[in-house]
Amino acid sequence: VCSSDLTAELTDRVGQVEIKEGGEVILLNARLKEGAVALKRGSEVIVYAYDEDSGIYHVKNLTTS
Repeated sequence: VCSSDLTAELTDRVGQVEIKEGGEVILLNARLKEGAVALKRGSEVIVYAYDEDSGIYHVKNLTTS
């Protein structure tokens, strides 16, 4: 579980998420599923996939099933 951070919103085209682990902060380039409703800064998301070719993590809103 992580929170969206740094960008004003997280969309299917742009965004980053912040993960805090062991006192360290890790920033990941992330995207929502195409057509998903944009999330505002601070929304909680879960990472469900990683695209090695693009270096993008795919995330979804934690409060959405």
